[in-house]
Amino acid sequence: MLCWYNFKVFFNRFQFILSNSAKNISQTRMSRKNKVATVTIALIDATIDDKLRFLQCRFRLGVEKCKSKVVKSNSPKVKWQELFNLNMYEDQFMLETTLLDKDGFLGRNLLDLSALEKEKTHQLKLDIEGDVADVKIFILLTISGTPLLNTVTELEDVNNAQKILEVKEENNSTEVGWLSVIVFGAKGLCAQDCYCVLKLINNRLQTHTEYKTCDPSWMKIFTFEITDITSTLEISIVDEKKVEEVGKIYVPLFRIKNGVKVWYALKDHTQRERAKGNNPRILLEMRTSWHLVSVNLFYEFASILSRFFMKVCEITRI
Repeated sequence: MLCWYNFKVFFNRFQFILSNSAKNISQTRMSRKNKVATVTIALIDATIDDKLRFLQCRFRLGVEKCKSKVVKSNSPKVKWQELFNLNMYEDQFMLETTLLDKDGFLGRNLLDLSALEKEKTHQLKLDIEGDVADVKIFILLTISGTPLLNTVTELEDVNNAQKILEVKEENNSTEVGWLSVIVFGAKGLCAQDCYCVLKLINNRLQTHTEYKTCDPSWMKIFTFEITDITSTLEISIVDEKKVEEVGKIYVPLFRIKNGVKVWYALKDHTQRERAKGNNPRILLEMRTSWHLVSVNLFYEFASILSRFFMKVCEITRI
């Protein structure tokens, strides 16, 4: 009887532990949020009165937080020029921007990121509401790294991207042209958990992170506006855990071969040596679409400048 009683007590305790464990697991799963994107913020400057201040800017997106360095200034324009990355999780779309002085709180701005177009760099002037009037903070903000957005699954997706470029070429006369980049993936990286960052002038886009692999497959399409025909596309692969570059390349726009898949060997940050890894490389397909009037004007202007400098050289020799 005593053995049976002990077994019964043990069995009841075991059931209690199991039920509590199941509850904890379910609660953990319910509370865990899925990452839906990465928000990149380039903090440029702020306009404020010319009083001597020690200013700091703070950003909060859900549970994610970051803050700028403290800048001492008595100028009406305070410059930071800092870059921040914040993870965006489900149902957390309100970006809170707070401006602080050494004496305390100056003002705040709330921005609903769900209203902004993804995979595009936005130039925003945030109105800071608080004790000081007419305060604005200038930022560049990009929502990218969305796993299910702009993903290449079939040849039809590539054809659709080309059609979009053709429509933009016909309808937009303010830009020099457009660039589309298909980032297929990379091989032989020296790190796992990597994502790819693309920069063109002030535009910065990135893929999602591919975890637990040195051969990531991103399969993403990106589109950039071209405002300068002499620009260079910068492509970096970043280790998410260490937040450091594992490889980089630079591609001048005028050297792009339209619609051709190309493996590019990754270099280190000096661009003199090959990046670490097993023959690290990235597979890209790029296409440029030029606005002919803008390009012709550029080449005509370049030709005039060339002839002018030749004349100057001749006069100098005389």
